[in-house]
Amino acid sequence: MTPAAADKTLTPLLQSLHTLAERYEDFAAQLAAAELQAQQLRARPDADLAGFQTTLVAMLDPAEQQDPYLRVAAGRVLGLLDLDPRQGVGLNAAGLPAIDWVEIPAGEFIYQKGERLTLPKFYISRYHITRKQFEVFLNAEDGFADPRWWAGLAEKKERFAVQKTPPHQVFRFWNHPFDGACWYDAIAFCRWWSHRLGGIHDLERVSEWKVRLPSEQEWEKAARGSDGRRYPWGDAWQSGYANFDETDRYDFQEKSLKIQSGKIGSRYYGGPTAPGIFPQGASPYGVMDMVGTMWDMTLTDYRSGRNDDLSDYYPRVIRGGTWFTSEGYCHNLQRVMHHPHGRTNGDPRKNDYGFRVCASQPV
Repeated sequence: MTPAAADKTLTPLLQSLHTLAERYEDFAAQLAAAELQAQQLRARPDADLAGFQTTLVAMLDPAEQQDPYLRVAAGRVLGLLDLDPRQGVGLNAAGLPAIDWVEIPAGEFIYQKGERLTLPKFYISRYHITRKQFEVFLNAEDGFADPRWWAGLAEKKERFAVQKTPPHQVFRFWNHPFDGACWYDAIAFCRWWSHRLGGIHDLERVSEWKVRLPSEQEWEKAARGSDGRRYPWGDAWQSGYANFDETDRYDFQEKSLKIQSGKIGSRYYGGPTAPGIFPQGASPYGVMDMVGTMWDMTLTDYRSGRNDDLSDYYPRVIRGGTWFTSEGYCHNLQRVMHHPHGRTNGDPRKNDYGFRVCASQPV
């Protein structure tokens, strides 16, 4: 199959997912139809999966495809076909997450509204943990169901309920951020993975784990660099540089933040997007999707600011905003609390909560 033929063969599926990005209200039915299309495409005797992969990966680059909706659609087709070959999205030869690590150098940076802090060198994942990577933990014999990764966490009925029932992906694309996890799930994942790498997983020694969640200070430095910018790319808002709701269709800013309307653009993608398809929005160090797409969960206790007490049930800091929120949430200064156990009668697992990992050395 020639590249032109591959493009033509992919067109119906790209069109389906282009529409999906614009009409979230019909998401479930549209996703099911797209999944069926993808299954049928893979099953075709003349299916040129290598050709499809080449075409779709090229479409993720704004230099090749300027329409962000088509980049979103290409990322989703790659996810449905499970063809995304990029480092940091899938697994390594050992069947564990293959992370594209970004070095954040030691030194001073501006935290929040002018406080100067100093951090040692650390490494952070360029992308969020994807469905492909998280489901290794869910399916492993020593993974999610192993009580070792939950031992010592808050002795609360809500936490036991989380441990009892594995999370599931809402936006079912293999290369997209895992969107079904709460903070307890993320901590259990990091403990399991640290153990698999030969490290410790003691709750009271989280700073020594091979992989862990970042603190909110680490997250902010990775997002802002050392110059205290408002957005990862600079101080001025730019349409199309991140995945968030530029239309503020639910009036989050006026209702929740009590500030001016967030209707500052026309783009809304209807869900998470494949990592790295907004490279203009990279942080000074090259970390992707630090604002928009998914809230980033951190180690940090929202009340005390501590990063080393993982045994309580108090709210944790989440950063960066999400595909579902407006610009007022999607910048480097906004701090929001996440209740690991959920609010009263609430589910702590939300389809716009994700996480990335941090390490003192690449693993």
